[in-house]
Amino acid sequence: MKTGLTMKLDDEREKKIDDHLTALKEATGYDIPRADVIRRALRLHLKGSKKYHQILEVVREMRRGASYYEACSRVAKKHGVTTATVRDTTSRRLGISAKEFKDIVGDDARRRALIEKLRNN
Repeated sequence: MKTGLTMKLDDEREKKIDDHLTALKEATGYDIPRADVIRRALRLHLKGSKKYHQILEVVREMRRGASYYEACSRVAKKHGVTTATVRDTTSRRLGISAKEFKDIVGDDARRRALIEKLRNN
């Protein structure tokens, strides 16, 4: 059961996420594709999780030409975790499938929106 302080912190975190998504929408002039995915990534970041760095690193590796699996493997090796852990971070933790993650990274507008939000936080 959550305490009053925990609920207040959760509310503040959600407000901060809403503010960031609103600012991004205003800056770009369009709705954020898959804002739910960005919201989950921001939650990881705001909780102090290192996993959101892994997400960015997988995106970077893929943009440099690595396949999804190669990118996950490289990031896993760098962080001393299993490849499965990184794949989990880029899919289940974001509430999407690996295929959806690959589609987002392959779609320039969606990828830029995801990266921009992750970098600004």
